[in-house]
Amino acid sequence: MRPRTIATAFGACTLALYSVLSAPVLTSMPAHPTAWWIVFVVLFELVAASVAFEVAELVWGICLPAVRHPCAREVPPDSVRVAVLYLCCDDVDDIALAGLHQFRDFDVFILDDSIDPQCRERVDRTGLRVVRRGRRTGFKAGNLNHWLFRWGKLYEYFVILDSDSLMSSQAVWQLVAYLEHPANRDVAAAQSMVLSRPGNLFQQTVGAWTAMRRRILCRLHERIGWSLSQGHNIVHRTRAVLGEGGFDLAASCEDTLVSLNLVRSGWRILTVDVVSHDAEPSNALRYRRRHLRWAGQTVEAIASVRGALPLGLVFLMIRHVLCYLRPACCILLLGVAIQLAPQIGVRDAWQGMLADLRFAPGHALSGGILYVAMATFGALAILQLAHGLCSGIGGRRFLAAFMLGGAMVSFCGLLVPMTMLRSMLGRPVDFTPTQSTAQRTPSGSELVKVIVAPWLIYVGLAIRMCLNPGLLATGFSALWVLILVGYPLVLWAFHLDQRGAGSEVPL
Repeated sequence: MRPRTIATAFGACTLALYSVLSAPVLTSMPAHPTAWWIVFVVLFELVAASVAFEVAELVWGICLPAVRHPCAREVPPDSVRVAVLYLCCDDVDDIALAGLHQFRDFDVFILDDSIDPQCRERVDRTGLRVVRRGRRTGFKAGNLNHWLFRWGKLYEYFVILDSDSLMSSQAVWQLVAYLEHPANRDVAAAQSMVLSRPGNLFQQTVGAWTAMRRRILCRLHERIGWSLSQGHNIVHRTRAVLGEGGFDLAASCEDTLVSLNLVRSGWRILTVDVVSHDAEPSNALRYRRRHLRWAGQTVEAIASVRGALPLGLVFLMIRHVLCYLRPACCILLLGVAIQLAPQIGVRDAWQGMLADLRFAPGHALSGGILYVAMATFGALAILQLAHGLCSGIGGRRFLAAFMLGGAMVSFCGLLVPMTMLRSMLGRPVDFTPTQSTAQRTPSGSELVKVIVAPWLIYVGLAIRMCLNPGLLATGFSALWVLILVGYPLVLWAFHLDQRGAGSEVPL
């Protein structure tokens, strides 16, 4: 199938799923809706749209094979000049730093924005070329532009490595080979398949979701033009980036902005099956900080885009926004549903649910909603498990990832819309590197202090639900409350293992 055909079919599938999910609620709108009902419908529609995108992605990710792009057979080392740029800012990783010495065919530059004297000393001891700026304006984009405008014209290609990135010299040449093929002259960048480095239990479990997500990126997103730079472990064509005036400083997410600008100018970005590695956050607090930063940066990127985007990229940005908002919408939806639900006993609740399942007279609408909900969430679980098994993730690891995912949704969920709202109002996103040495591993007591505030909100929801016992007897509300109230125990279990964070992998 052609990419345009697949994109159209994927869009139609998403729209059909959204219609099926939203129709029961929209058709049950009362003649005189209350404010609570309107809030419920808005939240429900946001969740339905997000779920429709995810289910459609999972379905097409299972059905489609990985994309195979044309690649040059061989690139003589003396035919092109390639620079390797290692960026750090008080987050030096000794394993990744040592790995730079294997790049003998390339010119290596360490772009160091560190202030910490110990980090600067570790960089200086490498004996490699270190580039420092007088000022740290523009965050990572400013650091890249500082190099690009001074040395960029001397190189056909440049590689971007973050402080925790691990990539072999062979992988770099493979990426360059894709860019060197005559059919790829309009390709501005080749993004490697970034897998997680071994680490502690938290990192290994987060890495399971990362591996599953990569399957969808290289099967669906790559076909429909949704591939964007991830900002690291990527090879850029220098003249393409220079043609856009370098990396955009309008927002801190330079990878998203340069991708949108390049695609709008007619360039393509490829995600190819070349493996590299980076480190996942080593604990829940670092993960939450990164997640909130990404959510805020998404809003920044949308607000900073100059000019119209292709329709496909507009839908991609909508999908990202919905994905970040869905956990908060689900939590708020639970609270509104508890508020709207009539007082009902356990026996009456069970009888009502059985009537829904049988489509008894007067229960056709509620029965339809129940079956749609069960089918949707059942399909989500089955499709995610299928992607996990195809990615080499066993059942136990998948279950651990599912539990940690629910805990992190509970931990981060309510803060995401607040962060995105601040970005909408023009407040810059705090760009603290995920692995910054200024952010040490929290102690158990420090983790508990951070967990308490959202947990008390969820306990309040649980108490409110217990006052209406019929709600606990049926539906998914009880499961949601169990996840929300029990998430501190899950985070604590993962927090106990801090060994081997960011372990080495073979290059």
